[in-house]
Amino acid sequence: MKTRIGFLSTEDSLFLGRFLNAFLERDLSVDAIIFDSKGIGRRAHELHQERTAGRLAPLPVSVVQRKLIPRYQVDSHSSQETADLVNNLKIDLLINAGTPRILKRPILDAPRLGVLNCHPGLLPQFRGCTCVEWAIFLDSEVGNTVHFMDEGIDTGPIVLKEPLIFHKTDNYVEVRLKVLVASFALMARAATEVVQKQLRPSLLNSQAPGEYYRVIDHDKYQEVKEKLQKGSYVFQR
Repeated sequence: MKTRIGFLSTEDSLFLGRFLNAFLERDLSVDAIIFDSKGIGRRAHELHQERTAGRLAPLPVSVVQRKLIPRYQVDSHSSQETADLVNNLKIDLLINAGTPRILKRPILDAPRLGVLNCHPGLLPQFRGCTCVEWAIFLDSEVGNTVHFMDEGIDTGPIVLKEPLIFHKTDNYVEVRLKVLVASFALMARAATEVVQKQLRPSLLNSQAPGEYYRVIDHDKYQEVKEKLQKGSYVFQR
């Protein structure tokens, strides 16, 4: 039986096309894209510009899709309306491809297998905000983790995680670009594993206790950028 996959995203998503391209490269078909009416907002665009210096522009869905993917609009991803839509479409696996919402039940329980998220940090050590920057500040490994979502923040069962190594010449923008690009491929790899093994949260181990980080402050952020510029981050090789 075919596993039906749906994406949760927004019309102004920065990454939807790149997630979709990574899935199609693995011959994973996407059966629905569900757009939230909220959008990601101006601040998310400003942060993306700051972190990537404009070097990772959004990839239009029309450029990569092999056939027209059905699209649906909802007021909120975290709503009974969306859960009902997922059930009616018989979606087995949902992919967070840029939802602007904190997802709660009933949407987390709607797909048969669950909802996957790719977090830019190695779980469970780095949960929460600006985990790339915190890991560099603390001379810990930077990477991505794909996990099933639950009602906690970055606390659901882990499917795959991937630490990354950087060059001595990689500055802050290069590091952020590498983390982003790696996240698209890792999400597709994790989805492939979920589909092939029919994984779901109940079949995986719970996460160990971890640390939650708030947004790094300005002074520490500047230290991170200077450390990378000097090539003195431990995982620059």
